Amino acid sequence: MTFFSSRTHLILLAGLFGTALAAPAAAGQLDRDNSAETAWLWSYNQTVTQIQGNRAKGYRIVSLEVDTTSPLRFSVAFVHNSGTYARSSSTWYYGTPSFVESKRAGRRVTALAPYVINNQLYIAASFVANTGSHAKSWGYYYGTSSYISGRVTALSGRITDLGSYVISGKRYYSAVIVRNTGTDARTWWWYLGVSPSYIASRLSANGARAIDLQYLGGGLYNVVMVRGSNMPHSWWYYNVDANYLSDKIGQNGARLISLQRVGTRFHACMINTSNALTTKVGDIMRRIPGTTGIHMKQVNGPVLVWLNGNRIYEPASSMKTLHHVHAMRQVHLKKISLTNNIRTYQHANKDICPNTALPWKSQSLGEDNLKPMMWYSNNVTTMSVELHFGRANLVATARALGMTRTNIRHVLGCGGPLSNQLTLEDVGKLFEAVANGYLGTSKSDFYRLMGNYSLSTSIDQEGAAMKIPSSTLNAFKSYVMHVAKGGSYNIGVTRHRSHVGWMRLPFCVKNQVVLREYVYGNFINDATSEINFNLFSTARDEMRRDVIRQALTTWKDSKLNGSVVAIGTGCVGSNGRLQHYSAGIPEIGQTQYLRLLRGAKSSVAVMQFGFSNKNWGPFKLPLDLSVFGAPGCKLYNDPMIGFGAATDSTGYANISWPLPNVKAFIGIKFFTQYLCLDKQANVLGLTYSNGLQTTVGGWRK
Repeated sequence: MTFFSSRTHLILLAGLFGTALAAPAAAGQLDRDNSAETAWLWSYNQTVTQIQGNRAKGYRIVSLEVDTTSPLRFSVAFVHNSGTYARSSSTWYYGTPSFVESKRAGRRVTALAPYVINNQLYIAASFVANTGSHAKSWGYYYGTSSYISGRVTALSGRITDLGSYVISGKRYYSAVIVRNTGTDARTWWWYLGVSPSYIASRLSANGARAIDLQYLGGGLYNVVMVRGSNMPHSWWYYNVDANYLSDKIGQNGARLISLQRVGTRFHACMINTSNALTTKVGDIMRRIPGTTGIHMKQVNGPVLVWLNGNRIYEPASSMKTLHHVHAMRQVHLKKISLTNNIRTYQHANKDICPNTALPWKSQSLGEDNLKPMMWYSNNVTTMSVELHFGRANLVATARALGMTRTNIRHVLGCGGPLSNQLTLEDVGKLFEAVANGYLGTSKSDFYRLMGNYSLSTSIDQEGAAMKIPSSTLNAFKSYVMHVAKGGSYNIGVTRHRSHVGWMRLPFCVKNQVVLREYVYGNFINDATSEINFNLFSTARDEMRRDVIRQALTTWKDSKLNGSVVAIGTGCVGSNGRLQHYSAGIPEIGQTQYLRLLRGAKSSVAVMQFGFSNKNWGPFKLPLDLSVFGAPGCKLYNDPMIGFGAATDSTGYANISWPLPNVKAFIGIKFFTQYLCLDKQANVLGLTYSNGLQTTVGGWRK
């Protein structure tokens, strides 16, 4: 028995997403018409006990077929009995028709599976309460095709579940029929004993989707198809194995509405249950040959896009992200520093399949190994990093991060013999852990050594469409960060591509800038024709654009409150510990007052102004000034320009700072810090305050 769970294997759980649905479910909608997201699963070769186990977990049956009669086994598709799929009195029975009917108790049949033992008809059926908004005029029947056709006419109905069985060499049919009216009204067709090519031609001619498919043998099928307004995406597959069907479910972002197993082959219909964004980017990805996946999640928030998010794929060089995070974790734990040297193998061609026969020299971990590995995808320095830390330790870090399906099985750049293994969900956990502090203060070096990929083109295009001024876009972009890593293998005629990343976007929420972070990725595996890179990058770009657009919308015609944040602490001088603070409103058209307390009395102070608290030329900030003769003092921002002020007899100084009434200044961040001449304090004769970060506010209208 093989069981595919929507969480633990390859089946997509809809219910994971956080954006709007492609098509909201109508009240009382039939299961085979409902495209709302939900938790769901499917299984085959199921015993009665196993089916009951899934029902005990809150699932109910939406598709039911008998696999074998001795022993009695079933193929089943379930949905979680909640949300728009919630139904009361959900149950199922199997046995003789009279026994099953005796258990119906006013409920209606949703799935019906006939089976024959010793030329005797038996049925299995799932039921739900036929009350409230879910009440239908309906019936279920079994007999000849002409009898079923007569029941359809008598009920003015349409078939929602079609079955077939043979007794004494004669074929009969079963059907669940609902009245074709109201929210259930559809133009519909049913065809008996037809080929797949005929089904395809009728689906195209009718503009329809298949809702039930049953294999009869000899290459022939029964099929039911419908057409309606705002039809969701749908797919049908015949004569495929379980792995192929699983891949298609994940790649389509769909759930099964009809499932039949014959031996080791499956025949199925599925319906799109993805949200609008997943559907949009999925339509692009599905145009690319091969197996594909795409995923995006807000850090500490919902999954926004999911297609094959937990399918194992060959990542090629995007696996180097694991090498990078492991190395930076060791830096954070102070087991090594970025300036420490490691054995670094040498070759002029960064793309070769490297080996330890290459010459080597001792070079720094950071600039000479991690940076070439991440910026230029150097396979040789990647091998150097892996050998220094040990492959088993890299995989152990993956497990510690919850990356349960990640494995390194060959030297990166060599392509085999065994494929490396990664999932988009796993690598998302890596980036999310970094965002949440896994690397401590080494996080900034993790991002720096990956390289910052610009999103300016997307931001400018979306901003222009919204008619957002360039000054506002520039302020918006000052908060944006984006790092990514791609991968590419051509192994014989097989092609693999992948791309993973993290980005930070600013949202204006209640007049404050709130930074939101996202992890994302997409992949193509096992393509046997040249991959359309434009489609691959377009899908990824459209996914990012959606959240960029959301962020920009919050900046359009909104007010941003100005803010001031203290950075670090001042050092102690002759008059105590220096303190830099702000008064006034830091918004355009207003005056901010940048002040100093406890500087040296009746002395000279200088307020240093800059735009960075990360770097000053070659120096990383904050810069410890102890080595210059000022113990306990630190430089917190880049001193681009200084403004002088005299301290009074208490050590107080003040600089008035008028902020121009220009919208271009809204959202700009600048940094200030005071230094004070204080010959009594230390050898340098200078003391320093804490720093301040000011974000300029104002109305963008």
